[in-house]
Amino acid sequence: MPNQISTPDRTASIGKPTSASAIPDPTGEGAGLEEPTAVMPAGTDTIPSHVMAYQEIVRGRCAPFTGCPKHHEDNEYSTDASPLQRAHSWIKSPLQQVIQEPNTVTTTVTATIAAISTPKTKPSYVPGKADPHKTYRKALIVSSIKKENTSWVAQNLPDIDAYIYVNDDPDAILTVPKNKFNEVMTYLTFIIDHYDRLPEIMIFIHAHARTHHNPAMMGMTADLINNLNPQRVMREGYMNLNCGAWKTGECTAQMRPAEGMPFGSHIDAWKALFPEYPLPQILGGSCCAQFAVSKERVRQIPLETFKRWRSWLLETKLSGMGFFFEYLWQFIFKGEHVYCPASWSCYCDGFGLCFGGEAEYMKYVRLQSGKDKLVQSVDEINAMGRHGIEKSKDGKYDLPDADVKRRVSFRKAIEDIDIEIKRMLTIAKERGRNPKLRAEELGRKWEEGDFV
Repeated sequence: MPNQISTPDRTASIGKPTSASAIPDPTGEGAGLEEPTAVMPAGTDTIPSHVMAYQEIVRGRCAPFTGCPKHHEDNEYSTDASPLQRAHSWIKSPLQQVIQEPNTVTTTVTATIAAISTPKTKPSYVPGKADPHKTYRKALIVSSIKKENTSWVAQNLPDIDAYIYVNDDPDAILTVPKNKFNEVMTYLTFIIDHYDRLPEIMIFIHAHARTHHNPAMMGMTADLINNLNPQRVMREGYMNLNCGAWKTGECTAQMRPAEGMPFGSHIDAWKALFPEYPLPQILGGSCCAQFAVSKERVRQIPLETFKRWRSWLLETKLSGMGFFFEYLWQFIFKGEHVYCPASWSCYCDGFGLCFGGEAEYMKYVRLQSGKDKLVQSVDEINAMGRHGIEKSKDGKYDLPDADVKRRVSFRKAIEDIDIEIKRMLTIAKERGRNPKLRAEELGRKWEEGDFV
């Protein structure tokens, strides 16, 4: 029977943020100031005028959109203000829309702001380290309610330390102070109650034995947990268990709290939960509030912070905070407003499904997407037939020949795609079982004896 721990001795451990690195001055002037780096267009060694103007503004010699006098020493816009103050004044201006030309400037406005602005916009953490020769113990934290059947945990994961919370049962072995905001209350309660003796790897999940919340290639939750690579969790600190199905650089699940989207209440919630950080323009990450996190990462956040968050959730009259937290976990444990690692590397490093790189992985995604559309088309044709029978007087209806032929063609295509998908998955699993191939695919150094 899975072990269940429930009584803690609380000790806080605070992580220290790291400072942003300075951006060098390409002109050699303004030593000590943090400025953008420009790359000259081919065939010229002259810095574009719009970049020079930007540099002058950062130095405090010119004001945005007012022009830069030829003689800097006579500049009426000069100021004794610090570079930081001048930068803050610039950040609020619309100059950002003017200075960036993709063909000439490689340092983006966002990167420049991060380098010259010292106020923290998000938490920063000490990077995790994984021992490639060590087997880490995983613990499972399940958020459930009474009507949900969680027997699959003991049946399929007999050796894991399981903490099954029943949120709507005050008499359960493990429960929460109040059945409020779904899994959020479970996750925070576990961390608070076990802060001084947290497991090395914590896997926070819902109660479903199978759900669309899981990675597309791992419908069964038990398979997901058994195949999860603890070394990736240790390295990354935080890992969303849903790898998504996007190309590198894409991220589909997004919220814009600064614009009150989707709910204006998220503005008030952010200010209450994170008063030390400015409201972000966007929050983005994979669906669906199921993730793994390392003990080292959790312990970089003080215990009192977790208590404060839970107390606020217990007391607030705002609704929808369970949904809101779905977009906060990557900010809390990764220190990122938007975090969508490349799907192919997530599957390979995270679950041992290595297709040979992004191109091969996207081929699999296209096949799966094509199959889904064909299945939908077959379902629509079948629905037409059922509708025809319902409308007929004698209970009989013959589909048009064209639709019958389409259905036959679609079903044959589905069979062919299934064969190819299974072949690709078999190869991906075989590659994933080879630690050397997995390391090579991910561009990571591998030595004889490494598990990953």
